[in-house]
Amino acid sequence: MDTPVKILIVDDHRLFAAGMSSVLRLLKRPVQVKEIYNGMQALSEIEHSEGYDLILADIEMPSVGGIDLLLALKARDIITPLIIVSATEHAREVERAMKAGARGYIPKSTAPETMLDAVELVLRGDLYLPDDLWNRMRSSIGTQARRATVPPSKTNAPALSSRQQEILELIESGKTNKQIAELLGISQSTVKFHIAGLFRELNVRTRTECVHVARQLNVGGMAT
Repeated sequence: MDTPVKILIVDDHRLFAAGMSSVLRLLKRPVQVKEIYNGMQALSEIEHSEGYDLILADIEMPSVGGIDLLLALKARDIITPLIIVSATEHAREVERAMKAGARGYIPKSTAPETMLDAVELVLRGDLYLPDDLWNRMRSSIGTQARRATVPPSKTNAPALSSRQQEILELIESGKTNKQIAELLGISQSTVKFHIAGLFRELNVRTRTECVHVARQLNVGGMAT
């Protein structure tokens, strides 16, 4: 029998936490779900447990919210993937969460089946962001990319994730976002999010610039 996936829910609204637990038990794999209703208690639980495969944390909780919890875990070198769950759908909050290292952002208005798809995606090592949130925050990501006009030096070349390297190679080969999504088995919104991350890391505005700068810096082995 497969080893159960261990998921921790951190939400101070007990009824909502219980609802998420019920949904997560519908995953097509064995699962163990634990609920904690306080960010500080969650941090202690994570530090003293045998580890979790995934954490879902509310962005706003008394004392320690989801992003605070994420940053505290990073400071302790605990790299458990964490999805922010929130009633807030403002692009600024989404961007703040993803910059802090969240692996996904699930609005509390999300349908149960979509939540399950998002969880499966993150468990496979990808990111999740709903299409509508991506569209709303895309302009702010683009603005940041345009502000950076000096490409990084070779001594300060960014370290890309394995997924970003895969997407970079597919961009170089001329694949469209739709083709990349189909080849990697992920959504087009996830592809867009990764590409925005590449643009941000390489300080570029276009796919052509992205490939050119990556070759200059020998990022992902793309030497000129």
